[in-house]
Amino acid sequence: MTHRGSVSRDFDGASDAIRAFRKAVLLRCRRETVHGFIGETGTGKTRAARMLWTCSGHSGRLVPVADRDGLDEALSDPETGGILLDEIGTHDPALRLRLRAFLHAEGADPAADRTPVLIVTSSWPLSRLVQDGRLEAGLARRIAPHCLSLPTVGERQEDMAALCSDWLGQDGTGCRLDEACLAWIGAQDWPGNFRQIRQLLYQAAQMEPDTVIPVSRLAALHRIGAGAECVSFQGLMARFLPSMLDLESGTQGTLHARVLAEVERPLFSLVLKATDGNQLRAAALLGLNRNTLRKRLQLLGIETGRSRS
Repeated sequence: MTHRGSVSRDFDGASDAIRAFRKAVLLRCRRETVHGFIGETGTGKTRAARMLWTCSGHSGRLVPVADRDGLDEALSDPETGGILLDEIGTHDPALRLRLRAFLHAEGADPAADRTPVLIVTSSWPLSRLVQDGRLEAGLARRIAPHCLSLPTVGERQEDMAALCSDWLGQDGTGCRLDEACLAWIGAQDWPGNFRQIRQLLYQAAQMEPDTVIPVSRLAALHRIGAGAECVSFQGLMARFLPSMLDLESGTQGTLHARVLAEVERPLFSLVLKATDGNQLRAAALLGLNRNTLRKRLQLLGIETGRSRS
């Protein structure tokens, strides 16, 4: 069963992994009021949330929230049909406390007349979030039984030809891949999963529109990781953002938080490496309060090894 036109092509496919995932989403979308999507960076957690919402047939709007005030506002709005909390482990404890109260309140009873559906995503297993102090154990127990894991690139090799063709078609450049490209893509390591591949195809297509993209072009871009336009940070963002933008999404409102998380992780990691793990020096270099830095490191799941002062 597919939902073309309202659901991203990313979750159509013939691989066993995506068929099992799609079946699980369709089975759960109408009968449960709490949902979770766990997956590596670039596997499409937010897209999966939108697919579930589209297929569920629930009334109202799916509202992304980023803080406690946003959650309170969404819960008080009669037009709210669902709530999306992206990367639950990166949010302030006050938001999670309010979320836990909501889930344990009488209004969270599935039999209630109007209970907003809750959809959360995480790049880490909930058990890891609890271990790192980024999620309360009680809240994790409430959400964990409703979580699905998203397939990675390695589990969806059978879908790669259709995905690449679809992505290139969306870019509108008129490009297509040489036959040898799919074998090359399948042989690479993609820590950024589908987002990283889509970004690479976007860069390759922008270089020479209306051409057949050869393996050499993909390999060169993949190897150097930057072009002439990327000497500035603005250039880097210009390459990175197209793979995150989704103008047709019904769940707009999470882009700012997602970009900040993506930028902060490598920034903090590099600064900590440069300061030999000294958080006091790292905070001074970043222009942050030490407690603020420590809090962000914990929320982002960055292991420091030590906090020498």
